[in-house]
Amino acid sequence: MKRYLITLLLFPMMLNAQPYRFELNSNSSTSQFSYQFSAQNEAYLLEFSLDKDIINNHFRDFTRLSPKVMQQKLWRDLQLHIAKYPQVQLLRLPSFDSLRYEVKTKDEVLEMKLKAELSQLVKDKFEHYLNEAYYISLKQPSGNEGFIPDHKRIIEKSMQEVAPIVKALQKTIGTRSDRETVAIITSWLQQIPYHDLSSNQRSIAGFSPPLRLLQENRGDCDSKAVLLAALFKVLYPHLNSAIIYLPDHAMLALELPTTALDEKVYLDGTELLLVDPTGPAQLNLGEISEKYKMYTRSQHFSYRLL
Repeated sequence: MKRYLITLLLFPMMLNAQPYRFELNSNSSTSQFSYQFSAQNEAYLLEFSLDKDIINNHFRDFTRLSPKVMQQKLWRDLQLHIAKYPQVQLLRLPSFDSLRYEVKTKDEVLEMKLKAELSQLVKDKFEHYLNEAYYISLKQPSGNEGFIPDHKRIIEKSMQEVAPIVKALQKTIGTRSDRETVAIITSWLQQIPYHDLSSNQRSIAGFSPPLRLLQENRGDCDSKAVLLAALFKVLYPHLNSAIIYLPDHAMLALELPTTALDEKVYLDGTELLLVDPTGPAQLNLGEISEKYKMYTRSQHFSYRLL
């Protein structure tokens, strides 16, 4: 059975904001994480060790979704299907960003039958490959459909692996209200360096799963949102949460106490507090960038309940 080693230190002194510091040291079996960060004018030193095998196997097969690779897989599937019909030719047509093909046979009835079969095959195999790679299709508020990592599934499968980190955070933070606890954790994540993972335009939806984010000490908006969501669900499994998708951005909506000044949304009849762990801006819970308020206040966003 894999073992987690946890060490916690807390400096509960009232201080001015201290520089964020991160250290990662490894031996043959474990990786030791050390974070110094400030939240609410208190300085914290959080340290924990995780089994290297768990880190190395954490969504190790998750990669960017490459349209080119997807088309190659689908073309292979089409060819295998047509190979059952020696009298039929399958020609691939030139296309930069999609899979286009032509079925050639003198049998018109067979041609119609194969076109229907191939169309369904592409649909079924495409969904299979998306699921296999931890991606889903999501309709944006604009009506366009895009492909993103299956954040909900990744959160659910990460909960057991982040549970020891939650225990470390609980001991570090001590007895606080739910809102204060989440605020401190959010501040920690905001101080982890931001890194845009979507710069490779030949791929779709750059993303770092939770333990990879911590190991690399960097992440973008949806990577940090997923890590915070996994921590939140371990801490408060009875509370509602959702991931909010805005144009080129993602944040969370959490079932926490709100004030009149907080930014919030109402999903399925529940009031949820907006929380943006992206950083580097140290935004408080219920505080979001001005450029996103027009979307959240008008309900012009997509979301998934977690």
